[in-house]
Amino acid sequence: MVQLLFGLLTLIAVSSSSNAEDLKKVPVRLTPDAGLQFKLPYTLGTHEGKVQELNDGWVIFDSTGTRIHEIHISFQVRQLKTGNAELECHLREAIELDYRESQFPKSQVCKDNELPQSGPNSSRYPLIEFHARPDLLIPLSASNSPSVLEFSGTLSIHGKSQQRKILLKVERKTSEGFIPVSGQFQVNLADHGIQVKPFLFIKVKDTATVFFDLQVQAP
Repeated sequence: MVQLLFGLLTLIAVSSSSNAEDLKKVPVRLTPDAGLQFKLPYTLGTHEGKVQELNDGWVIFDSTGTRIHEIHISFQVRQLKTGNAELECHLREAIELDYRESQFPKSQVCKDNELPQSGPNSSRYPLIEFHARPDLLIPLSASNSPSVLEFSGTLSIHGKSQQRKILLKVERKTSEGFIPVSGQFQVNLADHGIQVKPFLFIKVKDTATVFFDLQVQAP
């Protein structure tokens, strides 16, 4: 009995090791021209901006490089660039601060368009993260036509995580050794407990739209 149990445990360990070795983890980068962009409506129109660089990004493929098992991207909130330093700091106030200890949202705490380096008004939630797996582990299109895959994952902002479903368009043609991946989704700020303080009579709406164009290194 002991030998049988030991044999089963060994078989499971070997199988797990083999499965782990079959997977390929490759890096993700933003497409230079488009990358990750966002639109946030407000009283007089729409704030638009983009993320300059990722904090971390990767995709896990199977051994054949035709099935995506996982995708992960994260970036710093301070990388949300609008071309308006004052607005960017107010976005950081709303997203990065812990309202339980900060003076915000009762009063704004940005000084010279920066958050304090320490104390209750300093950053507590500096990252936005998304981690997802496909609903169906199906192979990418064998032709040059793109594949559209549905992913279920977790979007973490402001210390709160929400389950999300998104559609990813995955191209088969590679560009300089990278596979184009694109998509879009909406983020309801209230779902993550985010409050953007009005400036004069200008108010930000609750829903932002995120568009992304990524480049995944071909496995």
